[in-house]
Amino acid sequence: MLDPKLETDGRTEARALRVGISYSPQDPAQKIIKAREDGSVTTDEERRDGPRASREHCKMAREFHQVKHDIAMLEDRKRKLLAELVEDDKVAMEIARLEEEFNLLTEENRNLASVHTERAQQLESLWQTTKPEDS
Repeated sequence: MLDPKLETDGRTEARALRVGISYSPQDPAQKIIKAREDGSVTTDEERRDGPRASREHCKMAREFHQVKHDIAMLEDRKRKLLAELVEDDKVAMEIARLEEEFNLLTEENRNLASVHTERAQQLESLWQTTKPEDS
């Protein structure tokens, strides 16, 4: 049984037992095997691919940041358009209110013009009736 402080996930030990070698987490060779499994040790091929992978990673990071920037710009544009839409709705409501007020005032103006015409006719008729008396 392994010391609890040295226990692993069991994969390395099981693999070692399958090929018929003893396994000790303290063995330097086993540490290298474990490090390779964890990805912390690289082969010569991996070292040669490292710069290429690093360049690709940097390119992907730049693209990622560009996409984040583009998203932020689009979200900002969206906020501005929504603000314009709200403002346009307010303007449309004000226009509707003013149209209603215009219609009411137009109707009132017609009524007043009609009353004016009536009163002008009444005045004319009063003049006609009182005029013969003065002559």
